[in-house]
Amino acid sequence: MAATKATKAAVMSAVLDLSWMQEEPPAAEILTLADMLTRFVHVTRGPMVVDRGLGRHLWRPQEFQAKYAHCSRGKHLVTTEWLRSADRIVVDDVTFDPAGDEFITTQGVTYYNLWREPYHNARLVLSGTEQPFLNHIAYLIPAPNEARDFLDYLAHCVQCPGIRPHFHFLLVTPATGTGRSWIGALMQRLFGPKYAKTADLHRLLGDAFNDILSGAIVVTCSEVKAPAKERFSQKDRLKSLLTDEVIEINPKYQPRRVEKLCARFLLFSNREDALPIDETDRRIYAVGCADQPRHQDYYRDLYSRLEDPRFVASVWSYLKGRDISAFNPGMRAPMTTMKSQLIEAGRTDEQQDTVEFVHACPHDVVYSSDLLRIVLGLDNGDPDRRQKVQAVVAVLRDIGVQALPRKVKPGIGDPQRVYVVRAQSEWRAATPAKVRDAAEMCRAALAQEHWDRTNIIDRWRSGIYR
Repeated sequence: MAATKATKAAVMSAVLDLSWMQEEPPAAEILTLADMLTRFVHVTRGPMVVDRGLGRHLWRPQEFQAKYAHCSRGKHLVTTEWLRSADRIVVDDVTFDPAGDEFITTQGVTYYNLWREPYHNARLVLSGTEQPFLNHIAYLIPAPNEARDFLDYLAHCVQCPGIRPHFHFLLVTPATGTGRSWIGALMQRLFGPKYAKTADLHRLLGDAFNDILSGAIVVTCSEVKAPAKERFSQKDRLKSLLTDEVIEINPKYQPRRVEKLCARFLLFSNREDALPIDETDRRIYAVGCADQPRHQDYYRDLYSRLEDPRFVASVWSYLKGRDISAFNPGMRAPMTTMKSQLIEAGRTDEQQDTVEFVHACPHDVVYSSDLLRIVLGLDNGDPDRRQKVQAVVAVLRDIGVQALPRKVKPGIGDPQRVYVVRAQSEWRAATPAKVRDAAEMCRAALAQEHWDRTNIIDRWRSGIYR
Protein backbone atom coordinates (compact mmCIF):
# COMPACT_ATOMS: atom_id res chain seq x y z
CA MET A 1 0.00 0.00 0.00
CA ALA A 2 2.83 2.34 0.93
CA ALA A 3 4.59 1.55 -2.35
CA THR A 4 1.42 2.42 -4.28
CA LYS A 5 1.15 5.79 -2.53
CA ALA A 6 4.83 6.51 -3.23
CA THR A 7 4.33 5.70 -6.89
CA LYS A 8 1.31 7.98 -7.14
CA ALA A 9 3.27 10.74 -5.42
CA ALA A 10 6.10 10.37 -7.91
CA VAL A 11 3.68 10.53 -10.85
CA MET A 12 2.00 13.65 -9.46
CA SER A 13 5.38 15.24 -8.88
CA ALA A 14 6.34 14.59 -12.51
CA VAL A 15 3.01 15.94 -13.72
CA LEU A 16 3.36 19.11 -11.67
CA ASP A 17 7.02 19.63 -12.64
CA LEU A 18 6.76 22.45 -15.18
CA SER A 19 10.47 23.28 -15.32
CA TRP A 20 10.61 22.04 -18.92
CA MET A 21 8.23 24.86 -19.84
CA GLN A 22 10.61 27.60 -18.77
CA GLU A 23 11.86 28.03 -22.34
CA GLU A 24 9.81 30.71 -24.09
CA PRO A 25 7.59 29.14 -26.82
CA PRO A 26 7.31 30.89 -30.19
CA ALA A 27 4.57 33.50 -30.27
CA ALA A 28 1.87 33.50 -32.94
CA GLU A 29 2.65 35.92 -35.75
CA ILE A 30 0.15 38.73 -36.05
CA LEU A 31 -0.28 40.12 -39.56
CA THR A 32 -2.45 42.88 -40.93
CA LEU A 33 -4.18 42.81 -44.30
CA ALA A 34 -1.46 45.12 -45.66
CA ASP A 35 1.18 42.64 -44.45
CA MET A 36 -0.58 39.74 -46.16
CA LEU A 37 -1.08 41.62 -49.41
CA THR A 38 2.68 42.16 -49.61
CA ARG A 39 3.87 38.82 -48.30
CA PHE A 40 1.58 36.14 -49.73
CA VAL A 41 0.85 34.99 -53.26
CA HIS A 42 -2.39 33.28 -54.24
CA VAL A 43 -1.73 30.37 -56.63
CA THR A 44 -4.90 29.51 -58.53
CA ARG A 45 -3.75 26.02 -59.47
CA GLY A 46 -4.42 23.89 -56.42
CA PRO A 47 -5.28 26.41 -55.03
CA MET A 48 -2.23 27.17 -52.88
CA VAL A 49 -0.67 30.05 -50.97
CA VAL A 50 3.03 30.95 -51.18
CA ASP A 51 4.88 32.78 -48.44
CA ARG A 52 7.38 35.14 -50.10
CA GLY A 53 9.55 35.08 -46.98
CA LEU A 54 12.97 33.48 -46.67
CA GLY A 55 11.65 29.91 -46.82
CA ARG A 56 9.11 30.53 -49.61
CA HIS A 57 6.80 28.03 -47.97
CA LEU A 58 3.91 26.53 -49.93
CA TRP A 59 0.65 26.22 -47.98
CA ARG A 60 -2.61 24.49 -48.72
CA PRO A 61 -5.53 26.93 -48.12
CA GLN A 62 -6.71 25.16 -44.96
CA GLU A 63 -3.16 25.24 -43.55
CA PHE A 64 -2.88 28.95 -44.30
CA GLN A 65 -6.25 29.61 -42.62
CA ALA A 66 -5.24 27.57 -39.58
CA LYS A 67 -1.89 29.27 -39.14
CA TYR A 68 -3.36 32.78 -39.15
CA ALA A 69 -6.80 32.09 -37.67
CA HIS A 70 -6.00 34.49 -34.80
CA CYS A 71 -5.53 37.42 -37.21
CA SER A 72 -8.83 39.31 -37.38
CA ARG A 73 -10.42 42.73 -37.69
CA GLY A 74 -13.49 42.67 -35.55
CA LYS A 75 -15.52 39.67 -36.66
CA HIS A 76 -13.67 39.28 -39.95
CA LEU A 77 -10.68 36.98 -40.46
CA VAL A 78 -7.81 38.76 -42.17
CA THR A 79 -7.13 35.63 -44.25
CA THR A 80 -10.66 35.81 -45.64
CA GLU A 81 -10.29 39.51 -46.42
CA TRP A 82 -6.98 38.78 -48.14
CA LEU A 83 -8.56 36.04 -50.25
CA ARG A 84 -11.35 38.41 -51.37
CA SER A 85 -9.11 41.40 -51.96
CA ALA A 86 -8.56 42.58 -55.53
CA ASP A 87 -5.10 43.79 -54.45
CA ARG A 88 -3.71 40.39 -53.59
CA ILE A 89 -0.89 38.95 -55.75
CA VAL A 90 -2.25 36.21 -58.00
CA VAL A 91 -0.35 33.77 -60.24
CA ASP A 92 -1.46 30.76 -62.24
CA ASP A 93 1.07 28.23 -60.94
CA VAL A 94 4.42 27.76 -59.21
CA THR A 95 7.72 26.78 -60.78
CA PHE A 96 11.37 26.43 -59.81
CA ASP A 97 14.16 28.06 -61.77
CA PRO A 98 17.34 29.36 -60.06
CA ALA A 99 18.15 31.28 -63.25
CA GLY A 100 14.76 33.05 -63.33
CA ASP A 101 13.11 36.05 -61.66
CA GLU A 102 10.62 35.83 -58.79
CA PHE A 103 7.70 36.07 -61.21
CA ILE A 104 7.94 34.38 -64.62
CA THR A 105 5.46 34.67 -67.48
CA THR A 106 5.62 32.10 -70.27
CA GLN A 107 3.08 31.87 -73.10
CA GLY A 108 0.54 33.86 -71.14
CA VAL A 109 0.90 31.78 -67.96
CA THR A 110 2.27 33.52 -64.84
CA TYR A 111 4.38 31.48 -62.42
CA TYR A 112 5.78 32.17 -58.98
CA ASN A 113 9.42 31.06 -58.78
CA LEU A 114 10.11 29.14 -55.56
CA TRP A 115 13.89 29.69 -55.77
CA ARG A 116 15.67 32.13 -53.51
CA GLU A 117 19.46 32.15 -53.10
CA PRO A 118 20.55 31.11 -49.60
CA TYR A 119 21.84 33.91 -47.39
CA HIS A 120 25.13 33.77 -45.49
CA ASN A 121 26.41 36.80 -43.63
CA ALA A 122 29.54 37.99 -45.46
CA ARG A 123 30.75 39.74 -42.30
CA LEU A 124 31.33 36.32 -40.72
CA VAL A 125 33.75 35.23 -43.44
CA LEU A 126 37.34 34.89 -42.27
CA SER A 127 40.06 33.84 -44.71
CA GLY A 128 41.39 30.36 -43.92
CA THR A 129 38.36 29.30 -41.89
CA GLU A 130 37.31 26.99 -44.75
CA GLN A 131 40.61 25.05 -44.64
CA PRO A 132 39.25 22.06 -42.62
CA PHE A 133 36.74 21.57 -45.45
CA LEU A 134 39.51 21.52 -48.07
CA ASN A 135 41.64 19.23 -45.90
CA HIS A 136 38.79 16.78 -45.53
CA ILE A 137 38.17 16.62 -49.28
CA ALA A 138 41.90 16.02 -49.87
CA TYR A 139 41.87 13.16 -47.35
CA LEU A 140 38.59 11.70 -48.56
CA ILE A 141 39.50 11.74 -52.28
CA PRO A 142 43.21 10.81 -52.58
CA ALA A 143 43.47 11.34 -56.38
CA PRO A 144 44.26 15.08 -56.82
CA ASN A 145 42.49 15.41 -60.19
CA GLU A 146 39.34 13.76 -58.82
CA ALA A 147 39.40 15.95 -55.70
CA ARG A 148 39.77 19.03 -57.93
CA ASP A 149 36.81 17.98 -60.09
CA PHE A 150 34.71 17.36 -56.99
CA LEU A 151 35.47 20.81 -55.55
CA ASP A 152 34.66 22.38 -58.93
CA TYR A 153 31.39 20.44 -58.93
CA LEU A 154 30.40 21.77 -55.50
CA ALA A 155 31.44 25.29 -56.51
CA HIS A 156 29.30 25.00 -59.63
CA CYS A 157 26.32 24.14 -57.38
CA VAL A 158 26.82 27.43 -55.57
CA GLN A 159 27.68 29.63 -58.55
CA CYS A 160 25.33 28.17 -61.18
CA PRO A 161 22.47 26.40 -59.34
CA GLY A 162 20.20 26.62 -62.39
CA ILE A 163 22.57 24.72 -64.72
CA ARG A 164 22.42 20.99 -64.09
CA PRO A 165 25.70 19.17 -64.89
CA HIS A 166 25.44 16.11 -67.09
CA PHE A 167 27.14 13.90 -64.50
CA HIS A 168 26.84 13.03 -60.82
CA PHE A 169 29.40 11.87 -58.25
CA LEU A 170 29.47 8.41 -56.69
CA LEU A 171 31.91 8.12 -53.77
CA VAL A 172 32.84 4.53 -52.96
CA THR A 173 34.86 3.03 -50.12
CA PRO A 174 34.65 -0.35 -48.34
CA ALA A 175 35.21 1.43 -45.02
CA THR A 176 32.60 3.08 -42.83
CA GLY A 177 33.06 6.21 -40.77
CA THR A 178 35.33 8.10 -43.17
CA GLY A 179 33.15 11.21 -43.18
CA ARG A 180 31.45 11.15 -46.58
CA SER A 181 28.06 11.87 -45.02
CA TRP A 182 29.57 15.02 -43.52
CA ILE A 183 29.60 16.47 -47.04
CA GLY A 184 25.84 15.98 -47.29
CA ALA A 185 25.38 17.62 -43.89
CA LEU A 186 27.54 20.55 -45.02
CA MET A 187 25.43 20.95 -48.17
CA GLN A 188 22.34 21.24 -45.98
CA ARG A 189 24.02 23.99 -43.96
CA LEU A 190 25.03 25.79 -47.16
CA PHE A 191 21.74 25.52 -49.06
CA GLY A 192 19.26 24.79 -46.29
CA PRO A 193 16.94 21.77 -46.17
CA LYS A 194 14.68 23.27 -48.85
CA TYR A 195 17.36 22.96 -51.54
CA ALA A 196 19.66 20.27 -50.13
CA LYS A 197 17.84 16.98 -49.57
CA THR A 198 18.66 13.45 -48.41
CA ALA A 199 16.93 10.49 -50.00
CA ASP A 200 17.00 6.73 -50.41
CA LEU A 201 17.85 6.42 -54.10
CA HIS A 202 16.15 3.07 -54.64
CA ARG A 203 12.99 4.13 -52.83
CA LEU A 204 13.00 7.29 -54.93
CA LEU A 205 13.19 5.21 -58.10
CA GLY A 206 10.19 3.14 -57.06
CA ASP A 207 8.02 5.75 -55.31
CA ALA A 208 5.19 7.42 -57.23
CA PHE A 209 5.50 10.54 -55.05
CA ASN A 210 8.66 12.46 -55.90
CA ASP A 211 8.10 15.88 -54.36
CA ILE A 212 11.45 15.56 -52.56
CA LEU A 213 13.00 16.52 -55.92
CA SER A 214 11.06 19.78 -56.06
CA GLY A 215 13.48 22.66 -55.62
CA ALA A 216 16.44 20.34 -55.03
CA ILE A 217 19.91 21.61 -55.90
CA VAL A 218 21.73 18.77 -54.13
CA VAL A 219 20.37 15.33 -53.24
CA THR A 220 22.56 13.15 -51.03
CA CYS A 221 21.96 9.39 -51.15
CA SER A 222 23.80 7.12 -48.71
CA GLU A 223 24.07 3.32 -48.72
CA VAL A 224 23.53 3.11 -52.47
CA LYS A 225 23.12 -0.46 -53.67
CA ALA A 226 20.76 -1.70 -56.35
CA PRO A 227 18.95 -4.85 -55.15
CA ALA A 228 19.98 -7.79 -57.33
CA LYS A 229 16.47 -8.47 -58.64
CA GLU A 230 16.01 -4.79 -59.55
CA ARG A 231 19.38 -4.02 -61.13
CA PHE A 232 18.12 -4.07 -64.70
CA SER A 233 14.51 -3.00 -64.12
CA GLN A 234 15.74 0.22 -62.47
CA LYS A 235 18.46 0.97 -65.01
CA ASP A 236 16.34 3.00 -67.43
CA ARG A 237 14.59 4.92 -64.66
CA LEU A 238 17.93 5.74 -63.04
CA LYS A 239 19.23 7.02 -66.36
CA SER A 240 16.16 9.24 -66.71
CA LEU A 241 16.54 10.56 -63.16
CA LEU A 242 20.18 11.49 -63.80
CA THR A 243 19.58 12.91 -67.27
CA ASP A 244 16.23 14.73 -67.49
CA GLU A 245 16.17 18.53 -67.43
CA VAL A 246 12.50 18.80 -66.50
CA ILE A 247 10.41 16.59 -64.26
CA GLU A 248 6.77 16.14 -63.35
CA ILE A 249 6.51 16.67 -59.61
CA ASN A 250 3.85 14.47 -58.02
CA PRO A 251 3.30 15.65 -54.40
CA LYS A 252 0.77 14.11 -52.06
CA TYR A 253 -2.50 16.05 -51.75
CA GLN A 254 -1.45 18.68 -54.30
CA PRO A 255 -1.80 18.90 -58.07
CA ARG A 256 1.05 17.69 -60.25
CA ARG A 257 3.28 20.26 -61.89
CA VAL A 258 6.17 20.33 -64.33
CA GLU A 259 9.36 21.80 -62.94
CA LYS A 260 12.93 22.41 -64.01
CA LEU A 261 15.12 19.63 -62.59
CA CYS A 262 18.36 21.00 -61.15
CA ALA A 263 19.21 18.22 -58.70
CA ARG A 264 22.81 17.08 -58.50
CA PHE A 265 23.11 13.65 -56.90
CA LEU A 266 25.90 12.93 -54.42
CA LEU A 267 25.86 9.14 -54.10
CA PHE A 268 27.73 7.26 -51.35
CA SER A 269 28.26 3.51 -51.22
CA ASN A 270 30.38 0.83 -49.56
CA ARG A 271 29.75 -1.59 -52.44
CA GLU A 272 31.45 -2.05 -55.79
CA ASP A 273 28.13 -3.25 -57.24
CA ALA A 274 26.36 -0.07 -56.16
CA LEU A 275 24.78 0.82 -59.51
CA PRO A 276 23.99 -0.98 -62.78
CA ILE A 277 26.30 0.95 -65.12
CA ASP A 278 28.25 -0.04 -68.23
CA GLU A 279 31.05 1.17 -70.52
CA THR A 280 28.73 3.51 -72.38
CA ASP A 281 27.68 5.35 -69.21
CA ARG A 282 28.46 9.06 -69.22
CA ARG A 283 26.58 10.16 -66.09
CA ILE A 284 28.40 8.57 -63.14
CA TYR A 285 31.73 10.02 -61.98
CA ALA A 286 32.88 7.19 -59.70
CA VAL A 287 35.58 7.99 -57.15
CA GLY A 288 37.48 5.66 -54.87
CA CYS A 289 37.67 7.21 -51.39
CA ALA A 290 39.91 6.79 -48.37
CA ASP A 291 39.58 3.32 -46.86
CA GLN A 292 40.92 4.10 -43.37
CA PRO A 293 38.94 6.33 -40.98
CA ARG A 294 40.77 8.93 -38.94
CA HIS A 295 40.76 9.31 -35.16
CA GLN A 296 37.40 10.06 -33.53
CA ASP A 297 38.69 13.45 -32.35
CA TYR A 298 39.08 14.46 -36.00
CA TYR A 299 35.40 13.80 -36.70
CA ARG A 300 34.29 15.39 -33.43
CA ASP A 301 35.99 18.60 -34.52
CA LEU A 302 34.73 18.29 -38.11
CA TYR A 303 31.08 17.89 -37.15
CA SER A 304 31.25 20.66 -34.53
CA ARG A 305 32.21 23.08 -37.30
CA LEU A 306 28.84 22.52 -38.96
CA GLU A 307 27.30 24.47 -36.07
CA ASP A 308 29.68 27.40 -36.54
CA PRO A 309 28.13 30.11 -38.79
CA ARG A 310 31.62 31.51 -39.48
CA PHE A 311 32.80 28.19 -40.90
CA VAL A 312 29.65 27.70 -43.03
CA ALA A 313 29.80 31.27 -44.35
CA SER A 314 33.50 30.89 -45.15
CA VAL A 315 32.95 27.65 -47.08
CA TRP A 316 30.11 29.33 -49.01
CA SER A 317 32.35 32.30 -49.78
CA TYR A 318 35.17 29.99 -50.92
CA LEU A 319 32.91 28.01 -53.26
CA LYS A 320 31.26 31.20 -54.50
CA GLY A 321 34.65 32.64 -55.43
CA ARG A 322 36.43 29.49 -56.67
CA ASP A 323 37.64 29.72 -60.26
CA ILE A 324 35.62 27.18 -62.27
CA SER A 325 36.31 28.63 -65.71
CA ALA A 326 37.85 25.29 -66.76
CA PHE A 327 34.90 23.27 -65.42
CA ASN A 328 32.66 21.74 -68.10
CA PRO A 329 29.20 20.81 -66.74
CA GLY A 330 28.41 18.99 -69.99
CA MET A 331 31.46 16.73 -69.96
CA ARG A 332 31.30 12.96 -70.05
CA ALA A 333 32.15 11.35 -66.71
CA PRO A 334 35.66 9.85 -67.03
CA MET A 335 36.44 6.14 -66.91
CA THR A 336 38.15 6.06 -63.53
CA THR A 337 39.66 2.99 -61.90
CA MET A 338 36.70 2.82 -59.54
CA LYS A 339 34.23 3.07 -62.40
CA SER A 340 35.88 0.11 -64.18
CA GLN A 341 35.55 -1.90 -60.96
CA LEU A 342 31.89 -0.90 -60.63
CA ILE A 343 31.13 -1.97 -64.19
CA GLU A 344 32.73 -5.37 -63.74
CA ALA A 345 31.24 -5.96 -60.28
CA GLY A 346 27.77 -5.10 -61.58
CA ARG A 347 27.77 -7.92 -64.13
CA THR A 348 26.64 -11.49 -63.73
CA ASP A 349 29.19 -14.23 -64.44
CA GLU A 350 27.59 -14.83 -67.84
CA GLN A 351 27.75 -11.14 -68.69
CA GLN A 352 31.41 -10.88 -67.73
CA ASP A 353 32.21 -13.99 -69.79
CA THR A 354 30.40 -12.38 -72.73
CA VAL A 355 32.39 -9.15 -72.46
CA GLU A 356 35.70 -11.02 -72.20
CA PHE A 357 34.82 -13.18 -75.21
CA VAL A 358 33.86 -10.18 -77.35
CA HIS A 359 36.97 -8.19 -76.40
CA ALA A 360 39.28 -11.13 -77.15
CA CYS A 361 37.53 -12.32 -80.33
CA PRO A 362 39.65 -11.73 -83.48
CA HIS A 363 36.64 -12.34 -85.75
CA ASP A 364 34.27 -9.56 -86.78
CA VAL A 365 31.08 -11.58 -86.66
CA VAL A 366 29.77 -14.57 -84.73
CA TYR A 367 26.59 -16.63 -84.92
CA SER A 368 24.19 -15.89 -82.06
CA SER A 369 23.90 -19.58 -81.20
CA ASP A 370 27.71 -19.93 -81.11
CA LEU A 371 28.11 -16.99 -78.78
CA LEU A 372 25.43 -18.32 -76.40
CA ARG A 373 26.97 -21.80 -76.51
CA ILE A 374 30.33 -20.41 -75.46
CA VAL A 375 28.89 -18.28 -72.67
CA LEU A 376 26.00 -20.44 -71.40
CA GLY A 377 26.91 -23.94 -72.57
CA LEU A 378 24.36 -26.39 -73.93
CA ASP A 379 22.24 -26.85 -70.80
CA ASN A 380 18.82 -26.03 -72.27
CA GLY A 381 17.17 -27.46 -69.14
CA ASP A 382 18.51 -24.64 -66.95
CA PRO A 383 15.39 -22.97 -65.45
CA ASP A 384 17.21 -19.61 -65.41
CA ARG A 385 18.47 -19.88 -68.99
CA ARG A 386 15.96 -17.42 -70.43
CA GLN A 387 16.88 -14.79 -67.83
CA LYS A 388 20.58 -15.42 -68.51
CA VAL A 389 20.06 -15.02 -72.25
CA GLN A 390 18.33 -11.67 -71.61
CA ALA A 391 21.25 -10.59 -69.43
CA VAL A 392 23.73 -11.53 -72.16
CA VAL A 393 21.74 -9.63 -74.78
CA ALA A 394 21.60 -6.60 -72.45
CA VAL A 395 25.36 -6.50 -71.93
CA LEU A 396 25.99 -6.91 -75.67
CA ARG A 397 23.82 -3.87 -76.25
CA ASP A 398 25.67 -1.97 -73.52
CA ILE A 399 29.09 -2.55 -75.12
CA GLY A 400 27.82 -1.70 -78.59
CA VAL A 401 27.62 -5.20 -80.11
CA GLN A 402 24.50 -5.47 -82.27
CA ALA A 403 22.87 -8.18 -84.33
CA LEU A 404 22.40 -7.73 -88.06
CA PRO A 405 18.74 -7.04 -88.96
CA ARG A 406 18.46 -10.13 -91.18
CA LYS A 407 19.29 -13.71 -90.34
CA VAL A 408 21.91 -15.66 -92.31
CA LYS A 409 21.60 -19.27 -93.54
CA PRO A 410 24.63 -21.25 -92.33
CA GLY A 411 26.07 -24.28 -94.08
CA ILE A 412 24.07 -26.58 -91.82
CA GLY A 413 20.97 -25.80 -89.78
CA ASP A 414 18.33 -23.10 -89.55
CA PRO A 415 18.89 -19.38 -90.31
CA GLN A 416 20.89 -17.66 -87.58
CA ARG A 417 21.16 -14.22 -86.07
CA VAL A 418 24.67 -12.83 -86.45
CA TYR A 419 26.31 -10.45 -83.97
CA VAL A 420 28.80 -7.90 -85.30
CA VAL A 421 31.72 -7.57 -82.92
CA ARG A 422 33.30 -4.61 -84.76
CA ALA A 423 32.98 -2.57 -87.96
CA GLN A 424 29.19 -2.31 -87.73
CA SER A 425 28.65 -0.17 -90.83
CA GLU A 426 30.88 -2.38 -93.00
CA TRP A 427 29.10 -5.60 -92.10
CA ARG A 428 25.64 -4.08 -92.38
CA ALA A 429 26.48 -3.34 -96.01
CA ALA A 430 28.03 -6.79 -96.66
CA THR A 431 26.31 -9.51 -98.67
CA PRO A 432 24.72 -12.44 -96.83
CA ALA A 433 27.33 -14.74 -98.37
CA LYS A 434 30.21 -12.66 -97.00
CA VAL A 435 28.63 -12.55 -93.55
CA ARG A 436 28.05 -16.30 -93.61
CA ASP A 437 31.67 -17.03 -94.61
CA ALA A 438 33.03 -14.86 -91.79
CA ALA A 439 30.70 -16.42 -89.21
CA GLU A 440 31.67 -19.93 -90.41
CA MET A 441 35.36 -19.06 -89.89
CA CYS A 442 34.59 -18.04 -86.30
CA ARG A 443 32.59 -21.25 -85.76
CA ALA A 444 35.47 -23.38 -87.07
CA ALA A 445 37.91 -21.68 -84.68
CA LEU A 446 35.58 -22.35 -81.74
CA ALA A 447 35.15 -26.00 -82.73
CA GLN A 448 38.93 -26.51 -82.93
CA GLU A 449 39.15 -25.51 -79.28
CA HIS A 450 36.26 -27.87 -78.44
CA TRP A 451 34.11 -24.88 -77.40
CA ASP A 452 36.22 -24.43 -74.28
CA ARG A 453 35.55 -20.79 -73.31
CA THR A 454 38.53 -20.35 -70.98
CA ASN A 455 41.02 -21.87 -73.41
CA ILE A 456 39.63 -19.89 -76.34
CA ILE A 457 39.77 -16.52 -74.52
CA ASP A 458 43.28 -17.19 -73.20
CA ARG A 459 44.58 -18.12 -76.67
CA TRP A 460 42.91 -15.16 -78.36
CA ARG A 461 44.22 -12.74 -75.71
CA SER A 462 47.76 -14.01 -76.32
CA GLY A 463 47.34 -13.50 -80.08
CA ILE A 464 47.12 -17.18 -81.04
CA TYR A 465 44.39 -17.55 -83.66
CA ARG A 466 43.11 -20.58 -85.54
